[in-house]
Amino acid sequence: MTIARFIQHQYEVVPAYSGTRAIKDHLVQQAALVVQDENEQPIGVLTPQDVVQHYHTLVIDCLTVRPSLSPDCGIEEALRVMQETHTEVLAVMEEGALTGLIYKNDLLTYVTDQNKSLEGEVTKQVTELQAIHKELVLSRQILQAVLDSTQSTVILVAPDYSILFFNKKAGDESQALYGRALQTGMNILDYTLHDGRVAGRYLFDAFKNDFDRALTGESVVTERKVQLPDTSRWLRAEYAPVYYQERIIGATLTVTDIDERKRHLLQIERQNELLKHISWVQSHYTRQPVATILGLTSIIEKSTLSEENIRIISMLEATAQKLDEVIRNTVLTANSLEE
Repeated sequence: MTIARFIQHQYEVVPAYSGTRAIKDHLVQQAALVVQDENEQPIGVLTPQDVVQHYHTLVIDCLTVRPSLSPDCGIEEALRVMQETHTEVLAVMEEGALTGLIYKNDLLTYVTDQNKSLEGEVTKQVTELQAIHKELVLSRQILQAVLDSTQSTVILVAPDYSILFFNKKAGDESQALYGRALQTGMNILDYTLHDGRVAGRYLFDAFKNDFDRALTGESVVTERKVQLPDTSRWLRAEYAPVYYQERIIGATLTVTDIDERKRHLLQIERQNELLKHISWVQSHYTRQPVATILGLTSIIEKSTLSEENIRIISMLEATAQKLDEVIRNTVLTANSLEE
């Protein structure tokens, strides 16, 4: 910012050959007087300090040579010149003509006010940043608590396979499976690359392929039976790309133990297969002989039979029909369960 707005265009003038006693009181009131020669041209600025340092009877003999400033001079530059020349006021010249006076106090007052305003703004911004930081810390703590309370393993991995974040479950699983703790910044492939205890190298071969797909923006979900040191478990792995400002910065790996549910589902599937087999047997093997019995009973010549034999044949036919109805209902029930 320039000194233009601080220039005092109204100022008092005194002739160069005036007596110092005559203008002393006036000088004290004005703080500075512009000295003019016989042609009323300004030749300098007289201050109380000049009269004290140069004790002469004429004004012209008390003048101190000082530099002048231009209106487009910056505030900092003006203060620097005043500091170097040990003066409180300087003349402002434009195109060789005096345009006014500039006082050091005016500049210092402005700078002080600006600094206070800047300090207030900085304090306000610092307070806002502290509040934002506090909210971020609280949000991170809440997120960490939520992720730590889940029974799924959650790991955030960068494109170079370095670990950016993991929850408590992930740390516990790593310690149990590989005998080493997860650490941010470590390469996740290092945890399985040389580990022969996990058959199939699940978190290496499968992870690398599915993770690379997630880095292209694809969401990947897999369910695999993994052989562990002492047993085997069904695991569900979900890979999701993570975006920041529309750019993929990594992917999250969420692994859930679905062993109990998967085994239950497989058991239901086996039961369904068994029901289908029973239905097929009932329909093709059991019902056929019953149909044959019903057919034979219908073609027997009953006129040559005794009443007792006719009664027995009727009972046989009724029993066969009941059995056929049971078989048909069994097949329908099995088909409805399958659907």
